[in-house]
Amino acid sequence: MFATKRNRQRQKNCAMTKIIRILAIFWLTSLTAARAEPIALICGGVTHHYKPEKMDGTVNPASAIIDLDNKFIETPVGDFAISKITPATIWFSRPSSESPNEGSIDRGTGMLKISWYSKEDAAKKAKGLPFFVELYVELLCTPTKRMF
Repeated sequence: MFATKRNRQRQKNCAMTKIIRILAIFWLTSLTAARAEPIALICGGVTHHYKPEKMDGTVNPASAIIDLDNKFIETPVGDFAISKITPATIWFSRPSSESPNEGSIDRGTGMLKISWYSKEDAAKKAKGLPFFVELYVELLCTPTKRMF
């Protein structure tokens, strides 16, 4: 009789342990599945045009938004699809456009860099051949802050 009481207690403890584990898994899953808010930034910097002739310009500070959930980034110089996210860098591109481009933003420094190519130079780049950049943009982005 004493042994069966002990066995019943062990079974109850085992059942409780399973329930606690299941609840913990649901809780952890809900934390990782949470949707991230889009990140609002202010970005400004310089442009370097190389075609038809070399010319430098300025990009006045303007808003940018990074939406990690929808894999989309809006910048002062265009909108792009996010292609890769690492702890240090977010990579984005618009390869099918008339002028293919690609870029990245450093998650630590906020440095955003974008290069545009002609379709011919994009094909050369993909093959590992020498290529030419038509336009290069370098922006420094900082998070927006509430005024009050």
